[in-house]
Amino acid sequence: MASDSRKNSKSAARDAAAQAKAAAAAEQKKRERLITIIGVAVVAVIIAAVVGIVLVANNSNTSGVALPIGVDSKSYGLPVGTAASSTPFVQLFEDFQCPSCDHLEKVGGVAALEAAAKAGKFRLHLQPMTFLDQNLNNDSSIRATNAWGCAIDQGVGVQYHSIVFQNQPAKEGAGYTDAVLIQFGKLAGLTGAKYATFAACVPTIKYHPWANAAENYASNAGVTGTPTIHVNGKEMPLTAATYNDPAKLVAAVIAAGKK
Repeated sequence: MASDSRKNSKSAARDAAAQAKAAAAAEQKKRERLITIIGVAVVAVIIAAVVGIVLVANNSNTSGVALPIGVDSKSYGLPVGTAASSTPFVQLFEDFQCPSCDHLEKVGGVAALEAAAKAGKFRLHLQPMTFLDQNLNNDSSIRATNAWGCAIDQGVGVQYHSIVFQNQPAKEGAGYTDAVLIQFGKLAGLTGAKYATFAACVPTIKYHPWANAAENYASNAGVTGTPTIHVNGKEMPLTAATYNDPAKLVAAVIAAGKK
């Protein structure tokens, strides 16, 4: 009897151990399934977030951007001249607060490029940038670009572009006030109703989105400073000669367009 009792006791212990082991295995499987479900859910959330970010990034600078009359919807630059699409494509990237751009303007380099474009030597786009706002801790570049957009609408885009640089403050970072930007409209040749429309446009932020889109376009094109010239999508380095001699600048651009 004692022997049977011990056998029954051992059998019961074995059964209890087996049940405990089975219960533990079942619990482990439940935990594994739960971890898998949570992991899949987290991955799905991350994927959805990434897709959302990409969609926002792709649409933020192109969808619904109001462009000044005649500005290119792909480069966000202002075309100068009417050269055929088969000619070299030249882009001049400038920030209205850039002293080096001011120099290129004042020595006649930009006017020479514009004249060559009007003569059909190449297609030219004037490309605005606004990165100096961040560097100089102001908002003058974007406001000057906005005012330029208002001037483009009134048919004096090239003239206004030049006037802003001709009157760039001697101290970098001093910037432009709206009153000054409005006054530039008169210097660019606007009078009467055209000037009144331009003056009313300047204080608005109508073309801030365009300025932001243009800045992003330049950044994506690899432009890290101004002035920068791209010929058929490739940077043409400015040398001391081309930077200071308009004739050599135009010749270098034409030569780069043949490569």
